Amino acid sequence: MLQRQKATLRGEGNPHILSYRTHVRIRGAPMDRPTALLRQLLILELIQAHVTRELSRVKAQMRADGLDIIERQDGDMDIRVEFRVGDHYDEAVFMRAMLEAEAANRAKRTGMITR
Repeated sequence: MLQRQKATLRGEGNPHILSYRTHVRIRGAPMDRPTALLRQLLILELIQAHVTRELSRVKAQMRADGLDIIERQDGDMDIRVEFRVGDHYDEAVFMRAMLEAEAANRAKRTGMITR
């Protein structure tokens, strides 16, 4: 009867390598799940690329609609934007807390933040 030998991980016997899949020890400092951190980094880079493309799309839409920002003032409580659409000038005030809450909510839904 044939017996199968258990497959061993590369680096067996090396005290500095606990597992290539889940746990790595570098210079004596334990690091839990480095692949999870690497995955998070790669996902955030892809999200950043999507955000960059979306910013370009929104700016192109603003140009197509003739929407120009004349002045922007960032205060502690709000953000005031003076803008022009064609020949019409106007201004809008956005509450900073509301914008931050909406941004955090969207980031949370995408899994970008965990709070």
